[in-house]
Amino acid sequence: MDWVEELDRALRRSVSEICVRDEDESVIAFSGGLDSSLLAVFIPDVPLYSVAVKGSEDERWVIEAGEMMEREVNLVSVEVDEDIVIKVMNIIGSPNPLDVSLAIPLYILGERIASDGHKYIITGHGADELFGGYARYRISPREELMRMDFEKVVEHDIQRDKKVVGVWGCELIAPYLHPDIVKTAFSIPVEMKVSGE
Repeated sequence: MDWVEELDRALRRSVSEICVRDEDESVIAFSGGLDSSLLAVFIPDVPLYSVAVKGSEDERWVIEAGEMMEREVNLVSVEVDEDIVIKVMNIIGSPNPLDVSLAIPLYILGERIASDGHKYIITGHGADELFGGYARYRISPREELMRMDFEKVVEHDIQRDKKVVGVWGCELIAPYLHPDIVKTAFSIPVEMKVSGE
């Protein structure tokens, strides 16, 4: 089976069904990684936004990735203070440090894109879990671990992130969670996903 063709078809279907609601109101949460870069290629007319600490390695990488793709990236600087931490903890209903640290950038992004007149944030949620994007999968390539992590994205992470962007009137769109992509991803042997070839 040609997995590349299968995934190409599935991603095109996902984009056509769930991403093209109103391109004028949509943005891509861009990290410069593979998942958001693919989305930027498949949805070329939607602006790219990235949240990063000013002067950080992440910010430099996002700028470089945008230049390689010949796309402008709207940079949103992270300035975290105690008030934002408390607001985010209250919104997500949890003081869990990991959840709070993951939610803060989306909270800041939601505020910015709402002020810029956008509503929909297209994200790469689920891509790392589906396609073996974390180093731990290369160390221990087990499908059940990837499935457990993916279920956590669907049941927990996406719900948390919907809350923090929702306070700004924004919605998340997660094309990698489309059933066709999930089905195709889990039919690819784990070893093929994590081999690096």
